[in-house]
Amino acid sequence: FESMDTLLTELGRDRQRNRRRALAAVAALTLSLGSAAVAWRLGSADETPRCESTTPLLAQIWGAERRSALEASLHATGRSYADEVAPRVLAELDRYAEDWTAMQRDACERHVQSIESDATYDLRSTCLDVSKRALASTVSALEGIDAKHLPNAVELVEALPKLDACADLEALTTKVALPDPEVAAAVADERLVLVDLSTLRVAGKDQEALAGLGESLIRARALAYPPLIAEVLLALGRAQLDTNRFPEAAESLREGALLAFEVGLDVLGLEALARLINAESHLGAEQTRTSLAYLPFAEALSRRHPRADFARALLLNNTGTAHLAGGERERAKPLFREALALIEGAGLDQPELSFVPLNLASISDDPAERRALSQRAVGEFEAKLGAGHPKTLRARYLHTHNLDDAAEAERERTPICERLVREHPEERILSIECFYTLAYLRDELGDTRGAAAAFEQVLALAGDDPNTADLRAVAEGYAALERGELER
Repeated sequence: FESMDTLLTELGRDRQRNRRRALAAVAALTLSLGSAAVAWRLGSADETPRCESTTPLLAQIWGAERRSALEASLHATGRSYADEVAPRVLAELDRYAEDWTAMQRDACERHVQSIESDATYDLRSTCLDVSKRALASTVSALEGIDAKHLPNAVELVEALPKLDACADLEALTTKVALPDPEVAAAVADERLVLVDLSTLRVAGKDQEALAGLGESLIRARALAYPPLIAEVLLALGRAQLDTNRFPEAAESLREGALLAFEVGLDVLGLEALARLINAESHLGAEQTRTSLAYLPFAEALSRRHPRADFARALLLNNTGTAHLAGGERERAKPLFREALALIEGAGLDQPELSFVPLNLASISDDPAERRALSQRAVGEFEAKLGAGHPKTLRARYLHTHNLDDAAEAERERTPICERLVREHPEERILSIECFYTLAYLRDELGDTRGAAAAFEQVLALAGDDPNTADLRAVAEGYAALERGELER
């Protein structure tokens, strides 16, 4: 499609008004899962309903020509990391398109055979519409990705909505009040726009996402449909968190959480509250205490809600990090442990939750447990994002701090530091830290020349940045010592 507006026209071409209203009713739930959308068709030459193939329409979103073009554009970034990213991204998009087509055909056939009602078919179709829109938005974002944002390519395909949700009728059924008929179509359209804006956020286009979400919030308030306002506030709060706008994020998330609970969007409200705790943990002890006051109520609600596992795990983790920020290690430990148990028991696989074992490892008093937890985090990040993703490399770097043997730690850390510089120059601060600690490891092992070389890397990376002045001073002193300009 030449534009998302063209895609929207195609989506609405054969959609009956009642199905448009179904989108407004259930997209709140599907969007809270990160969803996005497109279309189904029923055709008939003899007035007997039959299921037509969606392959031609889907091919315009993800077909052979676009696949080849995307593969070429990923490699055109000039980063060696693209050799890992491209096959991973392409395979995931292939799988997603195949699964979407199979699920859409199954939904249609069950409807035609009268196994499921019109209402059920509308719910499934609406969910699949949202997921197809997500696929379209993701492919468009990937086509414009540059070298700096190459790691976001993997995160984009990981963020595609789970198609299993479209087969879960109970999850699709919502008790949230429908929008008034005169605004139902506009609400449905705004939710699809929200999908595009959320994709921009994951793609790392922060300013575009923030600007678009601000405009979306104005439109949502004008429509006066509270569920939509709550959805936009959560998305806006996440974008503000990503850009360290903590006061603004706290304001958006607080309003979004309260509004979501008021209208019955409990899972969305719990997620907003979890992210609110994260935002306010950056704003001082008083703000943190204010947000934690909601915790007992949120915990009670999350325990009884059948589909709140992710929100609850996030709530537990973020509450633990808030306690850590306040110096309360012992209060944080049981929260991280409970979050880990929930992740394992519910089979949660969101990359965001892979930070939980790292958080617990950072405060565990048991060296063996620290190693096991950090190694677990490395494995999870590698499985979800790939071995060369910056988050995987960060987890692997942190794991080296839990190795008892200095020589082993030095062997493990060296290629991590080198790969960060080679493949991810944007991760300059992490690279500086990596080489700085590597220098001390080498010095501990008696390798003064190797230590000096690592400190030289620190100097090269730090440049004149005032934020690295202290590290640069140490590195300069050690390098001068190694050159014989100073006495030990």
